Amino acid sequence: MALLEYETHGNVGQVMFNRPEAMNALNIAVRTRFLEIVNEVAADDAVRVLVVTGKGRAFSAGGDIKAMDKMTPEGLRKSLHLHQTLCLAIRNLNKPVIASINGYALGAGLEIALQCDIRIAAKSAKLGIPVAKVGLVSSGGSYHQIIRLIGLGRAIHLALTADPIDADEAERIGLVTGVYEDNKLAEATRKLANKIAALPPEAIVFSKRAFRSAIDSSFAALLEIEEEYTVACAHRQEAREAWQQFASKKGTAKK
Repeated sequence: MALLEYETHGNVGQVMFNRPEAMNALNIAVRTRFLEIVNEVAADDAVRVLVVTGKGRAFSAGGDIKAMDKMTPEGLRKSLHLHQTLCLAIRNLNKPVIASINGYALGAGLEIALQCDIRIAAKSAKLGIPVAKVGLVSSGGSYHQIIRLIGLGRAIHLALTADPIDADEAERIGLVTGVYEDNKLAEATRKLANKIAALPPEAIVFSKRAFRSAIDSSFAALLEIEEEYTVACAHRQEAREAWQQFASKKGTAKK
């Protein structure tokens, strides 16, 4: 049985963690295959949006502690490096990534979700950074991301208490942007992914890059980046067609 399932529907790709018996815990095999899929998606022009979700009761409940317990210090370092490489690949993917959080997203599982561009969740989902309970710290860049989403105070509280929060609270503080009944999450995810996939792809790609640059760059540097991306988008056929369609609709409205 595949540890991850990957399939495409039109211009949308979907990767699903498939270790429900282990709450979709992340081990070396899962991370290695996920990284391969991200690279495949990056090279596939037909895929415009990637969705990440999980099978069963969890998105991913975190790292595979049983596997980690058997690792040498050097083996653990290699495993952590693989996880960091995966998180960076998701963050830098040249397509928007949606985390469809169907259940528990904890520790390394939340770290994966944090590297996605959009996070929506099922009503029953639980999100948290409980690694302090097992004497660890996060290793997938989650501190960098989460303080920008929910603020330093809330991020520290979440990490140091190690207590998960429910989906409604996650939406209230900005960790997710939508909460749906469990049986409606898949449908909501499809609609969102298809909506984004239908937009001019270059505009979406450059918008994602601009947002990432906004996190890491000064305001002055960001202005230069936005100018470069705007000019690049404006020369694309999709943009020109969108302009003409907009102008045509505007002219019709005036009449």
